Amino acid sequence: MAFLEWSSDLRVGIEQIDQEHESCVALLNVLHAAMMAGADNARLVEMFDGLMEAIEHGFAAEQSLFEAHCYLSAADHLALHEAFMKRTIELQWEFEIGKVPVSSEALEFLNAWLSNHFRGPDKACAEFFRKHGLH
Repeated sequence: MAFLEWSSDLRVGIEQIDQEHESCVALLNVLHAAMMAGADNARLVEMFDGLMEAIEHGFAAEQSLFEAHCYLSAADHLALHEAFMKRTIELQWEFEIGKVPVSSEALEFLNAWLSNHFRGPDKACAEFFRKHGLH
């Protein structure tokens, strides 16, 4: 069973966003599986970095949509992204300098944040986009 199961409740109904989200979920699951299989911390850090790159790419894609469609709640939504990135950059730094290993607590944080963000703020902006003809 996957660490975070890709399911209809995570879909927002905008193909581009759903593809980005599904990719992030898949990378999180691969990282979790590697951790459970006992991969060394250097490999886990590399995988964590790859996941973060995918998340940043998704955030940038959302920001482009916000700008293209004049999303009125963009500032609030982007503030959520910024707070998330601040926390995960701190984690990346701690992992990379060896202060702490990549941990199940870090992955639980990512799981909870991503799933809650997809189900809440991302669904709200997707509703706005659908009303403006994006699918």
